[in-house]
Amino acid sequence: MSKDNNKIGTLLTLLIIAIIIYFFIAKPDFFPFSKKTEDSSKIENAQQQIPEDEIGTYGDQSLHKIYTVAEEMPIFKSCEHLEAKEAENCTNKAIQQFIAQVDYPQTAIDNDVQGKVYVRFLIDQTGNVTEISIAKGVDALIDNVALEHIKKMPTFAKPGFQDGKPVIVQYIVPINFRIDL
Repeated sequence: MSKDNNKIGTLLTLLIIAIIIYFFIAKPDFFPFSKKTEDSSKIENAQQQIPEDEIGTYGDQSLHKIYTVAEEMPIFKSCEHLEAKEAENCTNKAIQQFIAQVDYPQTAIDNDVQGKVYVRFLIDQTGNVTEISIAKGVDALIDNVALEHIKKMPTFAKPGFQDGKPVIVQYIVPINFRIDL
């Protein structure tokens, strides 16, 4: 009888393991800790807006709501002549082009330092780029270069707008430092 119980127990354990594996593979969103991250090569602000009761602080922008998505997103100077969605797409492309111009320090290349640095910054209610910081760094050599490059980003032609009022919008952008052989 105990051998049968051991076999049943083993079979139940294997069944449970198989079910867990099925959910990880076939339904990865079932477990909250297994969410897939978005392709970070694109600038996308798909995070939810900060709920009204969770107004917090971020550097000098204390007690102001910070949006990751606004009804009208900030518009880059070269895109201000376009309409709504076209202007937003143009702005994302302009940011990507600006980021692509980052200088890769020779010291980092010589030391084989490479990777993707994520830089966080805000576009304030007047279109200024503020509160620049590293969201996820790789090495001080390239982290500092990424920060300095974003500090050179020009003022935006228009800030973000929510309910017809200018708002602070947060961006997190990847800057890829890769040694091409």
